[in-house]
Amino acid sequence: MVPNSGGRNARRRPRPYRFLFHVEKSLGATIYEATSSRRTRSLAKELTTGAVASVFLGFGSLFLLLSSGVYV
Repeated sequence: MVPNSGGRNARRRPRPYRFLFHVEKSLGATIYEATSSRRTRSLAKELTTGAVASVFLGFGSLFLLLSSGVYV
């Protein structure tokens, strides 16, 4: 058997994960900070925006862990 020939324990290159981390965190922070004025706020819109931002921030955290060598 050839060592590091792929499979579950193969070494992954962290460089693409760093880029994806920055992209996802930037998208998440931008969505989170983009708010409306007080007159146009609604609970449904706030919850939807929060859910979308949470997804981007979650994927950003995942890519941060992957880039630092913590394979989850």
